Amino acid sequence: MSKSKSAAVTAATTSPPPPADTLATDLIWGAARKPSKAKAAKPGAEHRAEGNGDNPEDSAAAMKAKHAALEADEAALEQKPKAVDEQAPVGGNPLCDAWERASVEQRAEFARRYADDLRHLFDDHLDDEGGDDDNDLPRLADAVAGAFGELQELADECREVVDNAPEGLNATPRIETLDETASTLEGLDAPDIPAELAEIKITLPKQRKPRSRRDRRDNALGTLTVCIEALDAVEENDPRRKEAADLRDELESASSEAEQCEFPGMYCA
Repeated sequence: MSKSKSAAVTAATTSPPPPADTLATDLIWGAARKPSKAKAAKPGAEHRAEGNGDNPEDSAAAMKAKHAALEADEAALEQKPKAVDEQAPVGGNPLCDAWERASVEQRAEFARRYADDLRHLFDDHLDDEGGDDDNDLPRLADAVAGAFGELQELADECREVVDNAPEGLNATPRIETLDETASTLEGLDAPDIPAELAEIKITLPKQRKPRSRRDRRDNALGTLTVCIEALDAVEENDPRRKEAADLRDELESASSEAEQCEFPGMYCA
């Protein structure tokens, strides 16, 4: 062995051990320099720990909040009105179904369009069910008086048009026709009705609102027609039969004359 190597071995075996604080320092320093074997916690682990029971208090609070939110959603669904199923029938009648689903504006439009038709249907329904009480029906005498009163009003109106026609227009075909109509209607007098016939109850026809003089004349003739039918219904063995036949003839004659009257408009030549 060389002298240098011998000296080194001698020094290593003969040198005193290092003090204890130096050994501790080396151990600490070495541990600090060595990489840690513990894996770094992944992001979000602390949040998952709340739901996995790592923190019991936080986990219980989260569960309570979750249940409270679910209960609030269920309460909101119960309070929300259920939409009408468009396919589910509301009633046995399709018109009733449509009415139930219609808006306020749609119902108002329907009423404006079909008000008259609905009114007539309702009246017919009452008639079918016997809704009319005989005590509420008009008497034959009142019906005849009303019809002749309407014809006299038409006569007065036509006469007023003729009398007020300006010079140069009072000889037009329109004025001449109205003059003839006025003369005919003025000659129609309501007949005297015997007391035993005056109390006959009649059912007046359903009449639309008149829009012209012709419509008013037709309504009056419709009333006279009903009166004539009521007089025809008096039986042969009824003591009122002869008087009923005489009155019927008078009404038929007046109705025939009024039916021939014409009411030309203001723009007729």
